Amino acid sequence: MTDDLHLLRDYAQRGSQTAFSTLVGRYVNLVYTAARRQVRSPQLAEEVAQSVFLDLAKQAGKLAPDTHLASWLYTVTRRTAIDFIRRESRRQVREQTASEIAAMNESSPATWLLLEPLLDEAMDTLDELDRRAILLRYFEQRSLREVGAALDSTDDAAQKRVSRAVEQLREFFTKRGAVVSAATLAANLTAHGVETAPAGLALSITTNTLAVGSAAILTNSTATVLTMTILQKSLLALSIIVVAGTGLYEARLASQQNSQIQQIEQDSQRLVEGNRQLRQQRDETQKQLTQGVKLADDKALNPATASKLGDWVASVATLKKWLDQMPDKAIPEFQFLTEDDWLSAVKNADLSTAIGARQALNHLRNLAKNNFVPLLQAAMKKYLTEHNNQLPASVTDLKTYFEVPVSEAMLQRYAMKYTGNVNDVPGGEVPIEEKPEAQVDDTYDTQMKIYATGGYAVYSSPSASSPDMNRLQGIVQHAMQAYNKDHPNQQIKTTADLQPYIADPADFAALQKLESQVHEGP
Repeated sequence: MTDDLHLLRDYAQRGSQTAFSTLVGRYVNLVYTAARRQVRSPQLAEEVAQSVFLDLAKQAGKLAPDTHLASWLYTVTRRTAIDFIRRESRRQVREQTASEIAAMNESSPATWLLLEPLLDEAMDTLDELDRRAILLRYFEQRSLREVGAALDSTDDAAQKRVSRAVEQLREFFTKRGAVVSAATLAANLTAHGVETAPAGLALSITTNTLAVGSAAILTNSTATVLTMTILQKSLLALSIIVVAGTGLYEARLASQQNSQIQQIEQDSQRLVEGNRQLRQQRDETQKQLTQGVKLADDKALNPATASKLGDWVASVATLKKWLDQMPDKAIPEFQFLTEDDWLSAVKNADLSTAIGARQALNHLRNLAKNNFVPLLQAAMKKYLTEHNNQLPASVTDLKTYFEVPVSEAMLQRYAMKYTGNVNDVPGGEVPIEEKPEAQVDDTYDTQMKIYATGGYAVYSSPSASSPDMNRLQGIVQHAMQAYNKDHPNQQIKTTADLQPYIADPADFAALQKLESQVHEGP
């Protein structure tokens, strides 16, 4: 996009932080999602995203005038993710996961799990224009008119190119045992191609990159830049501030003045390594934060930062009051929540309404379940070892295998989908899943499905009493496309406009119910 290059030049020539921040906000979801699919770790995906946008800052004044920034970022993300995988020795795990998931067929309710591990490899097989068309149409969710304009072609030509690219992707998946229709593939790309990056990641990337970039542009003291970068990263990513070890960093950087570029790269690497030390100190610093105490070395927070942190702490108290009013929204897994989890749940929450509180509590439940899953998997490993790989008849059979005390009520929220030998579980399936009736909020909750050993947990369809969001989203997407084709110059004002394009009355009723829940709240 021309606007993208103008913003890049504004940053490269004048050091405009606003311009760079705008670009990060525009593309952080695309970069983070592409990275997470490949490295299979949210934490590593954040590090990949940091590295990609640092590369963008370095190349800001060097990109060709005809560069399509989304394609450039996607390509750099792919290359960077591969480098991370090699360095972390994770390729074997990724290939094994992809192989297991590829054994699934289209009858599986988790079609996206079938496609996701192979998607970026499939995208690599497309030529530049076809890949750009897919990114514009499904990842950026542009209209065919916008796709055609971006590719200097007509709407019809854009449609043909998109259809041809989708078919090429479908053939790639088919050859690897992932048999899906073109419509199913398009719906999954629309629904899952770009996910929301973790809260605060865009601001963290912007702050860190600009801080590092300023060293080259303004020739500030590298030691000062590194100190501020670590402070900002810890504030935004961990919700704490740690001012420690400054002298050590200054001493180490004093001998690296020969090459500013080399220093910048080393700074970026040390940011990642520094997280481990920051996490060790976070508990004590968090106590200071909640008590309103200044940092131990008498370096007080600036007024804006102190105000923001104070707001977060106050919001945690407000959310706990909401929970007192809605005790049915609590789950036993809350015992595994940390202070960071509570802060994460309120950072971007609107707690002035009950619906905002319910959304924040849903975030909190997801965090609690994420903390519980590794404990459950560890208990399952011990059980399988002692029982010759035989799965338990009930999740409650695992109670004595947990390293920490867990309640019966917590374990009863989960069910064994399969029993017998774990090696007999169909490829790509999960033997443990959260019971549909365990969902405490029909509108916002998602169901947890868990692999027995080591693997990972995913959020699947909502509870049985709520619509299948993924399926409904695909139906709505197709209805909107059909409406736009018949009414090219009209906007969709209400769900009623889509009714003629939704074949099943039950699906339209589900859409109306969801809309009323969102507008009316509890």
